[in-house]
Amino acid sequence: MFRTINQKFYGILGLLAILFSIGYAEMAYFLHKQSRVAAQGQRIVRVEREIGTLLNLFFEMRFWERAVFTQEFSDAEQRFGTLMAQLKRHLAGLSDEPADAAITGRLGPASELLRRYEQDFNRLMQINTEHRLQRTRIDSSYQSLASSILSIRNPVFLKSLFVLTQFQMSYADNPRASDYRALQVVIESLKAKLKQADALNERLSGYLDGYGAILDEDIGLVGEFASTSMRFNETSEALTALLSHISGEAEKSLQTEFARAETLRERLSVSFLASMAASLLTMLLVITLLARNILRPVRSVARVIADIKSGSMASRFDFPGDPKDDIVMLGVTLNDMLDTLDHKNRQLLGYQEALEAKVRELALREGEREALIEALEVKNAELERFTYTVSHDLKSPLITIQGFLGFLEKDALGGDMARVKEDCSRIRGAAHRMQELLNDLLELSRIGRLINPPERIPFEEIAREAKEMVSGRMAEKNIRVEIAGNLPIVCADRQRLREALENLLDNAGKYMGTQPAPRIEIGCRQTDDGPVFFVRDNGMGIDPPYHSKVFGLFEKLDPSAEGAGVGLAIVKRIVEVHGGRVWVESKGAGHGSSFCFTLQGDMDSNIREPL
Repeated sequence: MFRTINQKFYGILGLLAILFSIGYAEMAYFLHKQSRVAAQGQRIVRVEREIGTLLNLFFEMRFWERAVFTQEFSDAEQRFGTLMAQLKRHLAGLSDEPADAAITGRLGPASELLRRYEQDFNRLMQINTEHRLQRTRIDSSYQSLASSILSIRNPVFLKSLFVLTQFQMSYADNPRASDYRALQVVIESLKAKLKQADALNERLSGYLDGYGAILDEDIGLVGEFASTSMRFNETSEALTALLSHISGEAEKSLQTEFARAETLRERLSVSFLASMAASLLTMLLVITLLARNILRPVRSVARVIADIKSGSMASRFDFPGDPKDDIVMLGVTLNDMLDTLDHKNRQLLGYQEALEAKVRELALREGEREALIEALEVKNAELERFTYTVSHDLKSPLITIQGFLGFLEKDALGGDMARVKEDCSRIRGAAHRMQELLNDLLELSRIGRLINPPERIPFEEIAREAKEMVSGRMAEKNIRVEIAGNLPIVCADRQRLREALENLLDNAGKYMGTQPAPRIEIGCRQTDDGPVFFVRDNGMGIDPPYHSKVFGLFEKLDPSAEGAGVGLAIVKRIVEVHGGRVWVESKGAGHGSSFCFTLQGDMDSNIREPL
């Protein structure tokens, strides 16, 4: 039937094509089914992961929710808002993702619960803020009332004022309805006594009425906070249970899809093996019949390919034969292709060199851009913290000034010059306090700019200069300052580093306590990461929970201590500008403190830009 080689070749090739077509059709069918199952599985996996992410975000958000109310972290409210936005985004993404009806049917209630959760939380935050403002108003109103009663100089009212003070303190610690009612009774009793003694003037009556009205508003806020908090906890528990249930449904769907995919894979494996066996048998038959007619030209082509693989691009196909033969035509085409490839290769080498130069240039620019972005993010974060702290600490003197301006206006209209002088003194004190805060802030803002270029200098020399600068203050408190020997040489801004040591010495002197033999030591210890400098004292010590807090702006562990609480913040800024870090080591009260810091090894090129 097939007499010529070509006839045999094309006949067997047709049979092989039929076998391959059948096998490939079957494979395509199963692959199509497999892809559909895999796509469904991937969707469910994405849904399951999204739900897991929702749970993790929600639990993390619950943590920051408590942190917001306890004010344990300064950025707790910001982190809570970020997590809430992420939770909404993930929940909205789940609603758009096709999934099982058991899952999608519960996404709507979950969104509604999350909306209620956010609404109640915002209301709690609003009530909490109003409550803090209300407490400030209560304290201010009480102080005004107490000052007015004391100015009467009648000992009859001191007992009532003392009782009012006790109930005021109890109510401030734990606002209960019983304390509120007791305060109202005391106010009415005090008002009656004043009226009976003919000492109740219009101003004092206004103070009493205003104090009672503020208490009414405050107890109302306490009740609303309790009811909203209860509703908020119920919503949180319901949302947690619903998300857990959705997660369970997603896991069940995922297991079902995995089982379906495994069944299809087993069927595909059997079919694929059968098709491959038939194809191999047919291929062996074709090779046996046509080996003699194609072996020699194929070897010639293989030789050319082997030469090219070994790097000899000059090798060419040279088998003599019929130019119309397919393999001979393949060899000739291969020669043409090699000639073209050689020409194109030379062009590509030129393009490659130009491209590599462009890539290096782009990489350099990308590195510079990322460094600028990173520096900008750090500066923005610090600016945000700085703005929050400044607005918070400047608020107190402003509130004082605002309150006494009202008193000043009333006293001026009433002609009470003694009260006018007292009000002016209070306003002047608050303004002086604000001026001190602004001066400290100005000094802190200048820290990031190095006054002098960095220089290599023995650390012991800087320590002795700092000791000399504070020697008068140390002598007043009989504090002995010791400087260890063999201190290393550092490369730093001499003036700024001396200023940091002065602040550390001043801080140690302020909190020395009643130590009979006060002592401060400046030294250095070697670690695997380099030298660690320290200023160690045997003073009051610092409890571990406050180790990181002491470096905050306007933070003072002892409110009665002198200064505005900026010294350690200045130390932290100076050390960070020099590429190092600062921390405190102390076992607690009565064990002294060690303020440690590091400096960058090669300071000549690594002093940072001001933040």
